[in-house]
Amino acid sequence: MTQPDNNSNGMHTTTAELYRLYNAYNHKFWNRTLPTAQITVQKADSRSIRATAWCSTAKIWQPYAVPMGTTGDQGRYEINLIAEQLSRHVHLVAVTLLHEMVHLANSVHGIRDCSSHQYHNKHFKDEAERVWLHVDQVPKYGFAATKATPQLLEWLGQEPLNPDAFTYYRLGLSDPTLPRGSKTKMKKWRCGCTNVRCAVDLQAICTNCNKPFTRQDTK
Repeated sequence: MTQPDNNSNGMHTTTAELYRLYNAYNHKFWNRTLPTAQITVQKADSRSIRATAWCSTAKIWQPYAVPMGTTGDQGRYEINLIAEQLSRHVHLVAVTLLHEMVHLANSVHGIRDCSSHQYHNKHFKDEAERVWLHVDQVPKYGFAATKATPQLLEWLGQEPLNPDAFTYYRLGLSDPTLPRGSKTKMKKWRCGCTNVRCAVDLQAICTNCNKPFTRQDTK
């Protein structure tokens, strides 16, 4: 009989690490008052191509025991991390998770901190800074650019994400390893520290190096 590969790290390992850090954040910054979120990892699409993650503003996950059309306290908010973005350094993934938990905390308290066009307002800024995130204002998206403060980085050194849980990420549509003939409108953009692929004009600033993304393949 074939023995299981104990070194294989599937998505269950990734989400387990994300839940572990979620609980650590919840204990540290919210005194364990945030409800358990449903953490998912999904691919980018035309609506989320510029995003690294998102958080729902309602409990869009419901148990089977709850009748259709009702909400109930058993429901869960969703925090999703974009599958293609798992290639980033684990510290950036950790910051992204905390960013989304700020949205969750505001939603739980009935505070709207972001518009439908992803403009992050002062309510987001205030809560983000309270949990040791550095916040920068960017055109069109308000106080959306976040990165770890030295205080947060020091704390993350005590509660680090396990890099072995993030050994896989989803390839973008224009990755050279995909089969030939795969047509895509994805273009390469670069800031000062990383590359991303995007099908539309990208107007964004990297939350890690604070440099704008510029298009690389102009042909």
